[in-house]
Amino acid sequence: MLTREHVIERLDRAPNGGRVRTNDDARIGRGGSNPNPFDDNPWYPEDGKLRPAAVLVPLVNHGGGLTVLLTKRTEHLSNHAGQISFPGGRVDDEDDGPEHTALRETEEEVGIDRNRIEIVSHLDDYVVGTGFLVPLVNHGGGLTVLLTKRTEHLSNHAGQISFPGGRVDDEDDGPEHTALRETEEEVGINRNRIEIVSHLDDYVVGTGFLVRPVVGFIEPPIDVDKHDHEVDEVFEAPLEFLIDPENVERHHREFNGRVRHFFAITYQDYYIWGATAGMLCNLAERLRGE
Repeated sequence: MLTREHVIERLDRAPNGGRVRTNDDARIGRGGSNPNPFDDNPWYPEDGKLRPAAVLVPLVNHGGGLTVLLTKRTEHLSNHAGQISFPGGRVDDEDDGPEHTALRETEEEVGIDRNRIEIVSHLDDYVVGTGFLVPLVNHGGGLTVLLTKRTEHLSNHAGQISFPGGRVDDEDDGPEHTALRETEEEVGINRNRIEIVSHLDDYVVGTGFLVRPVVGFIEPPIDVDKHDHEVDEVFEAPLEFLIDPENVERHHREFNGRVRHFFAITYQDYYIWGATAGMLCNLAERLRGE
């Protein structure tokens, strides 16, 4: 039986690998015999680490009106071949931030001198940072994972099984602080009762969020006071059931014309799928020392 001490020891022994996970890990056999789990995945580099990038949205000030300058990428490129794009690219170590990258890449790709470009603003980052808590409840008879079922009227991930968490606010001191704050707001568990012990690999979801999963222990008893607007139900599931490979399935479905792959775990009447199931698979790998 896994205990709190076993979990902490194994998480310490198999530290976060700095990789970025996606639902497409279900397609490419994450956790199996594939030596490079990002083979055939067009979205991430070979080492699986997220790279900051910057693009320029170039507005050309013609007398008769403004236009947007765009590029079409060549077909032989390894990423986004043949797609319409803004000029831009990966932030290099020598760049003085993303704005410098956008100017440099525009000069290199389309030959427009950076001194002719007037930077006036920037748009929201394409990937939004979030923090989620993976709450492990330390019952005497075994560890459980506390999960929530989201209400049906939410604009993102309505009705899905999720960990408590949300978007990093400007006032938050990073994703860990976000995870604790959101847990307190969503399910009523005071942040002072949560012991943060580790974090899992970051996870990118298709709705544009970069998730930082934070692992924390909670000592019972737990008095739940859920946020009725966001949370329909709060429940616990045995950790050993959720991390057992025999209980994990790989599925796929078509969404917006593209086949999406994802992990899924069925526990009683709860269907846990997508990013939540993927993070549980990552936790299982860490606990197995993979």
